[in-house]
Amino acid sequence: MRPPTGLYSTSGTGLPLGFSFVPKLNIDNTEFGKIIGFNAGTYPSQSLYTLQSILSPIPPQINPVSSYQLRCSLVNNVYCIPDDILTTFNTAGTTIGQLVSYQPNEFCWVDVPNGSYASITITVVDQEERFAKLNDTNMLISLIIRQKK
Repeated sequence: MRPPTGLYSTSGTGLPLGFSFVPKLNIDNTEFGKIIGFNAGTYPSQSLYTLQSILSPIPPQINPVSSYQLRCSLVNNVYCIPDDILTTFNTAGTTIGQLVSYQPNEFCWVDVPNGSYASITITVVDQEERFAKLNDTNMLISLIIRQKK
């Protein structure tokens, strides 16, 4: 709805005068809504002519990735679902674009089923099991494999 008059001030500031209409924020992308802390929808839901403050109904996810899972095709981890999770880690103390260094305090020994294997597949996913987008091609992963006692 556009008023016929009062769109521009005569002093040249470009600000509307004489008509107090509050614009609406329309969020039609759920993933963007998560980043700014709003569900998909229109805010405010009704046309208003007075200013209004709206608190976000959900916490904003500025960095949507809170943790990573390192998954390995050789692993049979009876303590996890899915059972191919080798370890998990978070990015605490880093910001987007910084080097993430994870060194566990102790070794995590996980069973490898008996058999002969032609390859090992290691996958890094986030907490939603989406493939992690890793821009750095320099990565070091150490796997220690030992015989069962």
